[in-house]
Amino acid sequence: MKILFNKAEAGQDEVKALLGFMNADITYKNLEPDIELNTPYLVHFIGQAVYDKIAAFYESAQTAEGFEVLKPILKCAQLYILLIAYLEYASNGDLIHGNNGRKAIFAANEKTPWDWQIKADNGALERRAYKALDLLIDLLTEADYPEWTASAPYKAAKALFIPTTNSFQKIYPINHSGQLFYRLVPFMADIEQENILAILGEVKYLELKSGTPATIPEIDFKLLTSYCQKITAYLVIDRAWSILPEEMLGEPVNYKLTDTARADLREKRSIAHLKRVQVYERDLQSILARLDLEVFSVDQTHGINPENKYLNL
Repeated sequence: MKILFNKAEAGQDEVKALLGFMNADITYKNLEPDIELNTPYLVHFIGQAVYDKIAAFYESAQTAEGFEVLKPILKCAQLYILLIAYLEYASNGDLIHGNNGRKAIFAANEKTPWDWQIKADNGALERRAYKALDLLIDLLTEADYPEWTASAPYKAAKALFIPTTNSFQKIYPINHSGQLFYRLVPFMADIEQENILAILGEVKYLELKSGTPATIPEIDFKLLTSYCQKITAYLVIDRAWSILPEEMLGEPVNYKLTDTARADLREKRSIAHLKRVQVYERDLQSILARLDLEVFSVDQTHGINPENKYLNL
């Protein structure tokens, strides 16, 4: 697989240009294996066709039509890969690996950081990587490349009640994070099948998914769609808090807290999310019950002719 680094043996310069805070003694050659290991994760995320387009631009003279758009896209892709690669390299570099096992490094004029400081620095690097991926997604969406709009993640999102990052942001704040939105897409698809379909029933579910009211009054159609979106958003965020890193979710993290205390915070958030879901589900079911009554209500004037004095029994 082609990687987005070391063209014309300039890997060291590229690393320094992207991560200016790194010491000069961290060489590109040391990072290259982790760069190669982490590149496939970006490919899986944005799709092979999109990655190939970025890689082809990297290998080119970068002067063809549209280069102004592709240059920041390339930079974001490089920055994401490099940050994740460095995180993995640094986790091993914190210790000396020798024939007698692993030992801590204690330099004469340096102090070893506390554990929470290492966690905080790792978290800052992760958040920077996710921001790079956020911007990459934004740039691809703005450019409207067919390679992106035909990709599996993009098409999967378009089939949902919440089809874009912006539409999710209007329901639940995710800091306009495209990388988080697309990570949630598979879970939202599951929630629609497991929760929303069970509440709506197949007929109403398919009508709402079509985007066009047929048997449902337009005002109720909009309300039902809105409640489906809210239920999906809060359920998927609750799921995200249980399985995704806190740094990916964009919320402030106190690294001085114990793991138990951080788990307690997650539990409190989960309770709040599920309470909100219960309210939305109740309101959704209330509209459905009213619609069913309207559909199946009995005509109380059947058989009565207003011009006739007599009732036809």
